Amino acid sequence: MFIEQKALLKSLEEISGIIESMDRRFMLKAIGSFSCRLPAEQQASRLIELTERKKRLLILRLDVYEALRGLKPEYRRILAEKYGFDEEKRGVTDEKNRNYYKKLALATGKFAKVLEAQGLTTEKIRELAASFHFISEAIAVEKAHSISAANFGVLKNTSGKSLKPSGKNLKPAETKFTPTDEERKSTEECGSGSGVRERNAQ
Repeated sequence: MFIEQKALLKSLEEISGIIESMDRRFMLKAIGSFSCRLPAEQQASRLIELTERKKRLLILRLDVYEALRGLKPEYRRILAEKYGFDEEKRGVTDEKNRNYYKKLALATGKFAKVLEAQGLTTEKIRELAASFHFISEAIAVEKAHSISAANFGVLKNTSGKSLKPSGKNLKPAETKFTPTDEERKSTEECGSGSGVRERNAQ
């Protein structure tokens, strides 16, 4: 649940790094354009394309930070510690119990709701992932993590035998002892034998 939104939080720091690398690439391409063998129009087209990609990432980063600012400080802290996009808040300080995971799920849900209100829906995030490989990778990692978490602790019966108790298995209190003919005969013989020994003793 909220796989795409979690992927954005996970890749938030990477977005900043990619924007910086785009700036460097732009400067190198612009400065080196005089030595490039491509026509000026084609070179300008590449620079415009790079600028547009950078613009999309800048808007995305702004949307994510605005959504985070719209959350309660406690929710923002939990997400910052979990996904490490804040230098001062890295590493979970809460005890990882049921209450913590409940708060984390609630914070993620609130974050996704604010994003959607801003127009950044799950579909829009998927569209961005198609253009930016690092976002699609983050989504794939989150999806795999979500599947493994869902399967954790599930008991799988691969034997093909039913694990349900059968009707034949009775409780000790319900078990009735019915002696066989041989057991009955030997009991009677022992009883008659002991009677003979008692009479002889008298």
